[in-house]
Amino acid sequence: MATPRALGAVGARRIIQASSPSVSSVLLSDSRDVVFQSDPFVSLGSGCHTGMEYRTHSESPINAQWLRSTYGEPGYNELHQCPVLCSGVTIGSRSCILNYLDLFCSEIASVVSAWHSVLIPIWDQAYHNRILRRDPPAEMVMMHWSSDLATVGEVPSEYLHLD
Repeated sequence: MATPRALGAVGARRIIQASSPSVSSVLLSDSRDVVFQSDPFVSLGSGCHTGMEYRTHSESPINAQWLRSTYGEPGYNELHQCPVLCSGVTIGSRSCILNYLDLFCSEIASVVSAWHSVLIPIWDQAYHNRILRRDPPAEMVMMHWSSDLATVGEVPSEYLHLD
């Protein structure tokens, strides 16, 4: 399934709700840059998971820009020292992912209300980070960039080793 950026959180939510109740686990993925080395539903176990990136927001110009353009300087200042959480992969139980998407939709609605416009930046990474740093679902596990859910986009190549 594509990320909330590609389908829209509401669309993703509808697809999950319309799927068979026997679908107990869900993967939201930015499929253009994700590689699986094994079945992620087996290796990650229970709960909900998202990956941390290598840098903090203050060390990542693109993530800093996304936060600033969505939340202004106060929003950036709130998160600038936190490691970036990658919105490219979020995986977990059906109920946890639906809970996450509810939070995601509420966050977008909050920004639309604050901006008094529907013409807002759709930087899913900014929403993802604000939601999960402020009030994450209890089941959410934020995994280090070198864990089973490796987020390696900005990792220096000398730190990357493939098995």
